Amino acid sequence: MTRIFTFLFLTLLTCFQVAKADVTVTFNVNMDHMIVNGSGVFVAGGTIGAPGTNELTDPDNDGIYSGSVTVPDNAFVYYIFTNGNCGDYSCKERMTGQSCSDPANFDDRSFQAGTTDMTINTCFGVCSTTTSCASVDVTFEVNMSNETVSPDGVFLAGGLGFGQPGDIPMLDPDNDGT
Repeated sequence: MTRIFTFLFLTLLTCFQVAKADVTVTFNVNMDHMIVNGSGVFVAGGTIGAPGTNELTDPDNDGIYSGSVTVPDNAFVYYIFTNGNCGDYSCKERMTGQSCSDPANFDDRSFQAGTTDMTINTCFGVCSTTTSCASVDVTFEVNMSNETVSPDGVFLAGGLGFGQPGDIPMLDPDNDGT
């Protein structure tokens, strides 16, 4: 009788155990304010993977790059977006000092997964919970009239949104050196 009871108890226990599952996390990141690297936009870091592993795409060309990854349910996950496929994270967004970055974990973003699929909406380089990114137009002028200008021209580069040297040419349509 004890064996039958033990068998029934273990059988019932097995039937009522909930299997560990993964959840799908969909990332939507607005890149409209950026010059997107030719190698693409990626989500990386932590359990998500190295840069270049999980590409985000923008098939409708609206500036919002999307893609999904699976993570274990209830997992705490660090992640970051990269503007390009850079294995050394040199093209990752710069989040230092922002409320959604963790300075103890490379200034990456993070989230707590639940037991159901979820969506993260944000903007590249900015702590936000939507894909609506505020932006302003800024005009840069540099007086090069007393400088020797390269035949390749003058370019704006570096920082958030300015890309690599050679990406943004500065123009001098009236040839006044500015």
